[in-house]
Amino acid sequence: MMRCDIRNPRAADLIAALLPREGPSLWSSPDIVPVHSGKAGLSHVLSYLRSIGILENKNSKILTPPGLGYWVYNAMRPHGFPALHADPEVKVAVVYHQYGFSQDLDAIKDECSRRKIVFIEDCAHALEGAYKGRPLGTEGLAGIYSLSKFYPSQIGGAVRAADSAVREHVSRLEKSGSVALGLFSFGVKWAATRGSSERGDSSVARRLNELAYAASPYSCRLRWSGRICTVPNVRDELAARRRNYALYRRLLPEHDELQALEHDALPYVVPLMHPRRDALEKIAATLREMALDTGIYSFDAARNIFNPRYVPCVWLPVHGGIVEDLVERIVGVVKKWL
Repeated sequence: MMRCDIRNPRAADLIAALLPREGPSLWSSPDIVPVHSGKAGLSHVLSYLRSIGILENKNSKILTPPGLGYWVYNAMRPHGFPALHADPEVKVAVVYHQYGFSQDLDAIKDECSRRKIVFIEDCAHALEGAYKGRPLGTEGLAGIYSLSKFYPSQIGGAVRAADSAVREHVSRLEKSGSVALGLFSFGVKWAATRGSSERGDSSVARRLNELAYAASPYSCRLRWSGRICTVPNVRDELAARRRNYALYRRLLPEHDELQALEHDALPYVVPLMHPRRDALEKIAATLREMALDTGIYSFDAARNIFNPRYVPCVWLPVHGGIVEDLVERIVGVVKKWL
């Protein structure tokens, strides 16, 4: 079955992920620190907040959106307690740019200022993107990126922070990482990917993924794995996603919810929203018959972690393995049921 978000890695991808490479950096900003993974980067930044007393202990509340995944919450737990609702005890907020579509950062900044909350931008699905012309990942204390969401590397990510103290803390933790533990994490993640069922949801795969993320502290990772950021094929993948997203918008001009999304986003997947859940279920079922791994999910249409409005959506794939002919077939399915 073809993955809806990204294809499984091939041997060349694994070699590219593990071997240090030379070449232009994916991000040219001096504010970028390469890290083992997005989850490692998140853990490093939370560690910094713990070191300066913003997070006092493991019970300090961190506002997070629902549905991030067990392994993301597990990365937070050494530093604070994930909470789904804002209250006076919340010290930090993780603002998730879902599927590459930005949250309402002006409203969130105002709310965080009023509540005296530090916020971090989760850009795992937003490798590139902007809010009112400002790059995502530059508004909060730090932005967290995950290359493996866009390229089948299994590892590789970055932390972006204007504050040099944050960068130095992240860099110090990353440099102290264990090569052995990092390779173990990489190997288990690869085995989970290869050993999963065609839908990618076997219990064995889930257990292996949990093991990979929980087996060692996030400060003990593969110290040079961030160099995956120099892989040149990433640019081709980003261009393909932009092309496919633009094609969906052109072929579905009457779909108001799709047209309301920002036209210049770089999506991880396209959330096709519609009030009729039964129609979305029919679309998802038909796409699965076409060997696309998709389903019904919830998308925050309000784009505000403090006041979310979750609506049902079906994932439409945009990754580099999706050719124009397949996009047209997917659009035909959408038009049939809506």
